[in-house]
Amino acid sequence: MSDRRLVHILALALLIGGCTAAETRMRPGDLLRLQASRDLVAVYHEPPPLHFWRPGHGLAAAANDGRQLRGAYAVQDPAARVRDRVLSALQSEVGLPDVRRVELPLGRDDAGDPAAGRSVTADELSRLSRLRAALGTATLFEFETADWGLGFDFQDPGRYGVYYSVLARLLRLEDSRVLWRAPVRCGFARKGTANPTLAEWLANQGVLLRAKLDEAADECAQQLVAHFRGREMPPR
Repeated sequence: MSDRRLVHILALALLIGGCTAAETRMRPGDLLRLQASRDLVAVYHEPPPLHFWRPGHGLAAAANDGRQLRGAYAVQDPAARVRDRVLSALQSEVGLPDVRRVELPLGRDDAGDPAAGRSVTADELSRLSRLRAALGTATLFEFETADWGLGFDFQDPGRYGVYYSVLARLLRLEDSRVLWRAPVRCGFARKGTANPTLAEWLANQGVLLRAKLDEAADECAQQLVAHFRGREMPPR
């Protein structure tokens, strides 16, 4: 089945919210079963709007400015980057088998809200059944950018920092069980460092903006791997 066809089915069927807690830790028994699996699939979702927060600007302006920022400086959603780094690390560190990576993003509106904590409806169960029909008993890794943007520093409004948060989930279609779920947030300057000015962020066609967003995404990937393995999150 082609990625394009699979994305179409997933968009109709995927239940990413469900009745799950804010986070779910990976259990040792589930990890052993995962290591022996030969039917793993990874998807990522289209991101929410990038927000560009400037002093005195509200939510609508931040979303509009963010849309212009993405177009003018070729800012890419880091979700696929996070996916690749997490899966590569898990293959190296815990012996995760090969994972089929679907390279077309799923739409947010069709897939649902990964942060939702609502009950599962009969309609959602029906869509989940169609997903099982498409993928059988596959175990599904999901990655979705939850929030991202460039925002001014409240202590020094002339300076800005990037922020990025992502949600990852591991869903076993065989029994509709969420094996692992982790939301993480990264970005902004650490203590003792100064955020760049807006001119510095946008110089050279936004090279610093893209680099720092990638850096935040890589930090989030490290946190996700730590969470998956039951370790303390790397210090920020």
